[in-house]
Amino acid sequence: MIPNVFGLLGNNIYRESPSVSTSVSLEAQKALIKIGKPAVKPLINALNNDDYNIRQVSSLILLKMGELAVKPLISLLNYDNEHNSELAEMILINMLEISEPYLISALSNPAPLLRSQTAKILGKNSVKKPYLYFYYDFVSAGFFYEKHGLKRNVSTIIKSLIDSLNDENKIVRISAQNSLKLITKENFGMDYIKWRKWFDQNIKQFSI
Repeated sequence: MIPNVFGLLGNNIYRESPSVSTSVSLEAQKALIKIGKPAVKPLINALNNDDYNIRQVSSLILLKMGELAVKPLISLLNYDNEHNSELAEMILINMLEISEPYLISALSNPAPLLRSQTAKILGKNSVKKPYLYFYYDFVSAGFFYEKHGLKRNVSTIIKSLIDSLNDENKIVRISAQNSLKLITKENFGMDYIKWRKWFDQNIKQFSI
């Protein structure tokens, strides 16, 4: 069933000008979403497909799948495939209401590359800016969180990033520092004690 649906996705995806093929694409997307968990892995694999259309529409469907797709997407951050990692990052940021707790947990993952990538994403997640994407659907999805006043657990993010300043891996520490600067507009370098003191004094500012 899944390969047939992918055939529809490759030939009939969204275009800038709506056409008859759009309805076919929507039906194909709905079919994959209805399949649920068994469709996640093929969709993840499709992010590396040679067909640009399939890559883009697969990204969109993974976004719509929400929590089912979060962990597989986070796992892509642990690979050196820059293209896949960027796609995963874009999707995770656009579903941050769902992905944020998982991203915070990933700061404790054994893999340094994944911890580093997660620290970067948490910085981007926490500055209230929509993350634009190739698809107009992603653009509207990004603005959805702005428009509806999504509540982020910023204090937990900051605390987790401060803890990451003690990470054994230098790249992770640098990523955590950069995200802390981005979120707080403060700069205490990699000095854990100064960051912790500042946080304890300013926690109410970032509490929901």
